[in-house]
Amino acid sequence: MYHDVDITDRKMNVPSYRTKVGMVFQSFNLFNNMTVLENCLVGQVKVLKKDKVEARKKAMMYLEKVGMAPYINAKPKQLSGGQK
Repeated sequence: MYHDVDITDRKMNVPSYRTKVGMVFQSFNLFNNMTVLENCLVGQVKVLKKDKVEARKKAMMYLEKVGMAPYINAKPKQLSGGQK
């Protein structure tokens, strides 16, 4: 049971349920030579081809949401496991 829902029930709508949950991995593929902000920008700019200004705005929005804005200049080795 999770939030009063039997997630093992065969009749459960699994695709619908998956839209409401996420997963946090124990190991992370962060670039140790880059800052927190640079790590958040690289995928958006290189893979998604976003403009750097747009990418920075989005990265900062999410970093602020999770309380990581003060760490934008920190390198991964300076962060705790939870912060990573």
